[in-house]
Amino acid sequence: MFARVTTLQLQPGKLDEFLRIFQDSIAPVVAAQLGFGGITLMTDSDLGKVVAFGLWDSEADLLASDRAYYQTKLAEVAGLLAGPPLREAYEVSIQVELNEQGMARIKGI
Repeated sequence: MFARVTTLQLQPGKLDEFLRIFQDSIAPVVAAQLGFGGITLMTDSDLGKVVAFGLWDSEADLLASDRAYYQTKLAEVAGLLAGPPLREAYEVSIQVELNEQGMARIKGI
């Protein structure tokens, strides 16, 4: 499993608009990509900062998603950004999840 971490610095007051665009336009496209394993957005409204953490089944899926939609969707929010995004990719080594009973399940990858 692979993860893409993208950090965005938004212009002041643009977080709500960014979240609307992400939910309505970006998330459906991302979710339709082959090998997509989920995405979490973390935000700091005081700083106007967004960190997106996306999971992919393989490195090939992660790279294919970049080619499939990244530049197009980035263009949709470019006017909201205060600077260029910071993008990093990682191999997931350990993942901890909760099962239905609330017990932790640790997956070594």
